[in-house]
Amino acid sequence: MTRSLEPSNYDTSKTVSAGRSDCRITVGFDQQENHVPRFLVQLHYINLPDTPQWTVIARFDHNETSGGGHDVYREGLHIDVRRPDGSMTKVHPRHGGLPKTEEPSSAGVWSPLADEAQYFIDVYNGDISPGAPR
Repeated sequence: MTRSLEPSNYDTSKTVSAGRSDCRITVGFDQQENHVPRFLVQLHYINLPDTPQWTVIARFDHNETSGGGHDVYREGLHIDVRRPDGSMTKVHPRHGGLPKTEEPSSAGVWSPLADEAQYFIDVYNGDISPGAPR
């Protein structure tokens, strides 16, 4: 439980509050002057005593520098959510896309994961089927 949860191989990596003790949000991003060519935002969950380690249960990313990357500003935002069997499914939030002017470490970018943490926990635990979070 003490290993770093933060994404590696990014110019900046940090952990931010998810507003609950059983969740953490990690953010990794590269920055070129006023431009962010790629980032990764992840919601980690620890389900004590059942799973005494942090598990990534939801994530979204942006990578315009890779041929196979996802450009959230052009293609829109989807969030990958872990299912009880370990598989991942994509959900599309009902709100608009991410503001292009915000840095990924700002609350406007990672707040969908914090605001909807219980939804992602419920999908991860198999209590609800994945659909669109608020």
